[in-house]
Amino acid sequence: MNIREIVKEVIDDVLVQFQKYPDVFLTEEDVRSCMVSRLLSYEELSLPSRTSERSLSIPVHSEVRWYGRSGVLKYRSDIVVLDVSSLKTGKYLKVPSKSYGFNKFYAVIELKLRRKNSYSDNKFFKLVESDFKKIQKIIREINFAGTNTFDADYYLICLDKKNDMSERFDDFNAHDSGISFEYSFKKI
Repeated sequence: MNIREIVKEVIDDVLVQFQKYPDVFLTEEDVRSCMVSRLLSYEELSLPSRTSERSLSIPVHSEVRWYGRSGVLKYRSDIVVLDVSSLKTGKYLKVPSKSYGFNKFYAVIELKLRRKNSYSDNKFFKLVESDFKKIQKIIREINFAGTNTFDADYYLICLDKKNDMSERFDDFNAHDSGISFEYSFKKI
């Protein structure tokens, strides 16, 4: 199985688990932890391999920061699956505050979880919309910089325990944004 297939399979598994056992996920960090754990259960994503500087790392990372065109630390993604061979962690990086850089990656995953006593529908919609726009900006920045030579996958995964807003999110999949939007509702 290739890395893209693994990522899609893990996302599908987490969506199924949310439908069966929504209270496994009490926080958004629980969703991220579960997804990272499942990704790392595959040998292709858990075994260290050589970076461009000959150190060792793995492809799966969380809370990855991106730099915009201005070079200012601007965006952060929940999970990124990167090509370790493009990873640099040495002292000669142009962005020393981050202490790492990479040019190639397979997937960017953003996560949202709404608990039953959490945000109003309007607030949740705005938060999801903000993450959607953030991914669009990351895609534009990457295309502008010409850094990602892979055809990466971009995901926005929303798990909702409060109200079914699936119709309101229909527009997220209606146009060709390059972002796979997954919305799952389970009232508890």
